[in-house]
Amino acid sequence: MSRARAWLEIMRISNAPTVVSNAIAGGVLGFYAKGGADSLDLLDARWIIILAPLCCYIGGMVLNDAFDARIDARERPERPIPSGRISRGAAFVVGALLLLGGIAFAAATGSMLATLATAVLAIAVLAYDTVHSYTAASVVLLAACRALAAIIPMAAFATDAQTIASSGILAHPAALAVWTLLLSILARGEVAAPRAPFPPCPWCGHPMLSDADACSECGKKPNPAVAETRASQRALALDMWRLLLMPALAAAFMLFLPRSPVTFENFSGPKGPALAMLAAIGLSVFLIFEARRRARGYIGTPQFVGFLIAVLAGIDAIALVNIGQPLALACAVCFIVTIVLQRRIAGS
Repeated sequence: MSRARAWLEIMRISNAPTVVSNAIAGGVLGFYAKGGADSLDLLDARWIIILAPLCCYIGGMVLNDAFDARIDARERPERPIPSGRISRGAAFVVGALLLLGGIAFAAATGSMLATLATAVLAIAVLAYDTVHSYTAASVVLLAACRALAAIIPMAAFATDAQTIASSGILAHPAALAVWTLLLSILARGEVAAPRAPFPPCPWCGHPMLSDADACSECGKKPNPAVAETRASQRALALDMWRLLLMPALAAAFMLFLPRSPVTFENFSGPKGPALAMLAAIGLSVFLIFEARRRARGYIGTPQFVGFLIAVLAGIDAIALVNIGQPLALACAVCFIVTIVLQRRIAGS
């Protein structure tokens, strides 16, 4: 059981439902962009394409730990490879096989465009895992990988690049990419918050000299550990406000979808955009609630970043609600399942 859990940890399996959600949304949008009828066949053999980005994601997570084994041995010795539960060599082999499996699943659909996009995803995954420890600019690669998780199924169902480019459905992977980029920047900046010349009292927040025996405002003695933790929480909360408009921005992206001259003419009902906006507002409220919990120390930074990853499935749900597609419910379920799984296996 310990070894099995180690593999689930190294695969970041709790985040995998978000990739499934991205792929479902991408496939649905690609199907209707091609001019599909109102009935979407859930037994269509092309749905195997969902496994292509999923394999690449899981393989990328495994290879991430394999490349970072020496760093983790110093900073996170409890991770599966440094703790000896998984060998580094096995991680490299499994990760490589998963990337190849992703390309094979794409090829099984018969779509050359989807296969090519999956190969690009595998290359981007390898590039990110190789360079992310050396440059912060690697977050751009991470954003591109998340966008490709939706573009690959789009390619399988839309069948040609012109349809994808002209129908407006690229707004969806663009929203995923922007969200991923911003949360990645936030996650990178959470490690070290700048120290203020007069750090706040950990109890009342009043500025105080670092060598003071007690706070001049509340009279309590400072606790350096508490002060540093709360300073980090405040810095994270400030950064978080920059992300709060993202669900609304995602909804704005989706509002362009029904306006396409090629797409959704007989499918998107008049209530779709309104429901999408309501869903975005609901997601924003949930996001604000989680940000406040993080700022007050009720949840830790890894849990909060994991929640932001789960929001990617919420963006998928907004996209499908906007065009009135019932599979939006499947994306919402992926959002909930991700949050539940993250309670057992950390998503970040």
